[in-house]
Amino acid sequence: MHQKVVVVGCESKVGSNSIVPDSMTLDTALNNALALLASEGYKVTQISPIEAGYFNSKPLKLDHTGLKYTGEGAYGYGCSYTSGFVILAEKIS
Repeated sequence: MHQKVVVVGCESKVGSNSIVPDSMTLDTALNNALALLASEGYKVTQISPIEAGYFNSKPLKLDHTGLKYTGEGAYGYGCSYTSGFVILAEKIS
């Protein structure tokens, strides 16, 4: 049995406080890879997502006037998103 591994992915746009995954480009790349495998006589046996992460944090200090950004302590937030796929396929005999 002849197996083939294909990895597809795309860049995401990172802003100052956010990230925007390029899902349309990723969708196109995945569909193109699947079509190419099929045209070469492969059957897809597994597709696994590639997860990426993004985080942002800000330093904090609490005093009698409220929260100030001073560099003592911190808070943050983050998220994960699908940035690509690993495709495993086998040659149809």
